Amino acid sequence: MRNKIIALLMILTFPFVSLAEEKFKYVKSQTTASYSGYLLTPEALSKVVANKKADAETCDLDKETTRSQCDIKLIASKRICEISIELKDQNIKELTTLKDSQITDLGSKLDASERYKKWYLVGGIVGGFMVGFLTSEAVAYITTR
Repeated sequence: MRNKIIALLMILTFPFVSLAEEKFKYVKSQTTASYSGYLLTPEALSKVVANKKADAETCDLDKETTRSQCDIKLIASKRICEISIELKDQNIKELTTLKDSQITDLGSKLDASERYKKWYLVGGIVGGFMVGFLTSEAVAYITTR
């Protein structure tokens, strides 16, 4: 029973003891460390800390570079879309102008053909009267002779 209580106390107090443990502790030479682990000289420890900070700064720089590249790509993509829209608008205007000129040309051709149809009609009517008149004159001339 006593062993169970000690085991329970160790289990309950272990997290608090491990949180209270220092990460770095200065140990003078020829002394024993209070816990097992790696011993580093102050220079080596400062080098490890500096490398860790440099890695974090490099990671931040990489993030900024990636962000900048993404921003540049986004701006370029937007500009390409704007240029594409401008070109499409220009093509639509050119096509509209071309179609309008074709419609105008076809309209003038239709107007001309309608005018000719009117003249053909007038010419046909006048020609018909002339043929009728000349025929009646010819018949009258032949019968009176």
